[in-house]
Amino acid sequence: MKITRQSLTSTKGILIIVAFFTISSIVGLSLIVFFAAKITSDATGAMPVNVFKEVIQVGSDEKKISHIYRGEMAVVRAEMAASKKQYKSAHDAFVEAVDEMTIALGPESQLTCMMMFRQADLESDFAHYALAEKLDRLALKGLASEGEVLMTLRVREQLVRALSYQGGTNKKEEALRLAQGNVPLAEKLDEKKHSMHHEELVYALDWLAYSYGGCKQIDKANETYEKMIALLQSNPRKVQAIADALLAEARLEKERKNFEAAQVLYERAIKANPGATGPYFARAASFRDRGKDELAIADYQTIIRLEPKKRSTWRILAKMYDEKGAVAKALECADAFVKLDPKISSGYALRAEILEKSGQLDQAIADATKAVDACNPKDVNAAGGYHIDRGNIYLHAGKYKEALSDFGLALATLSDSSYCLRCRADTYEKLHDYQKEIDDLGAAIKIEMVHNETSASDYYSDSYGPPYAIKLYEQRARAYKALGKKSQAAGDDQAAAKLKADWQKKRVANPAESE
Repeated sequence: MKITRQSLTSTKGILIIVAFFTISSIVGLSLIVFFAAKITSDATGAMPVNVFKEVIQVGSDEKKISHIYRGEMAVVRAEMAASKKQYKSAHDAFVEAVDEMTIALGPESQLTCMMMFRQADLESDFAHYALAEKLDRLALKGLASEGEVLMTLRVREQLVRALSYQGGTNKKEEALRLAQGNVPLAEKLDEKKHSMHHEELVYALDWLAYSYGGCKQIDKANETYEKMIALLQSNPRKVQAIADALLAEARLEKERKNFEAAQVLYERAIKANPGATGPYFARAASFRDRGKDELAIADYQTIIRLEPKKRSTWRILAKMYDEKGAVAKALECADAFVKLDPKISSGYALRAEILEKSGQLDQAIADATKAVDACNPKDVNAAGGYHIDRGNIYLHAGKYKEALSDFGLALATLSDSSYCLRCRADTYEKLHDYQKEIDDLGAAIKIEMVHNETSASDYYSDSYGPPYAIKLYEQRARAYKALGKKSQAAGDDQAAAKLKADWQKKRVANPAESE
């Protein structure tokens, strides 16, 4: 659980700054000094005073003023691109801003450090944590000599984020050390600001608890969350943050399989914020993991009462009822899912799946067709997936020509889908076209064996991993036998047996990984 903090360099604040530089180019740089204090109070309250000293020292140096102005304009473009989730444009503009400020004021100036900080925030938002770490370290180097405590704390907190999300023991341990050092800094800032709600300390404790959790120090993590909750309780508007902290504790207890403690924390989170759906979602997921489906269903029904337009809840309930064989209830939930947004393919695909399982194949084909039609053709992965789904329903219905058409359309864009190749091979098997079945299974085996060699994942299913590759070999062996090709069939049987033996050895050697 990590409380969201407003970005230090808000778009509003940046636009004001740009206006000041524009004015300064006309009537003199001294006007910036007048507006500087207003930015500090109106924008984010976190703008270092030394930034204005740096600007004043530029004086009438037109070249430096020009670089600063271009840097500020680049930041405006970067912020606008970031708000539209346009990573590359935002990244390039931030790089330009940092470069311009470095030329004007130097690599360790306050304003340059602020640009680095904001770019690091963007990089972390788009999961480029190594680059965010590099930028935060550069920003800290510049801030260390200036004594800007608040700005330094912000950058240190962001560096904790970048280190934590990269993974690896060394990174997480460094993140924990930084987070531990942030707490006394936050305490001093809250004392200086006479903060009744200890806002800086709450945020610092949040990251400290998260860092303890990352280092598997669960008891210390939960102890820190409880300190944070105690501070949050002084602010009646922070019920959501309290519930989130309790859910973070519950996740850690669930991680170490302490389900009773997790259950108590779920109850506390619901009590803290009874109108929120998050605690019910978390508790329902825990019930499902433990096989307590009826209790999970009750929580999902509560979520629907609180938030009837939440599509994901209807989808989960439809799946659960379908798994239990309650077809009427499953279809009722799927109908609600579709009605919430009839233009989205996933609702029709869900309902088609339930209809197919219940043997209502004509209705299933109709819904699968709606899913295909509603899908954006530019989203080739989704479009291919919906064609595969409809192809399988056609296969189930004995409409082999239509099935082959759909599988062919899917493979036109998903040529590396071993699953689609196997589905088409199944269709050829029904048509007794064993050579084409063998060809598709051969292509699927080639894809799977390369994948098995390169993948570090230990998750396997009926359509992925060694068990799936074994089935492909066994199926091709049957097709060879149907054509009377005994030697090729024996070769595939031997390959399947070897792969099965190798996989079993791995499972015995690493039982935890193969669960």
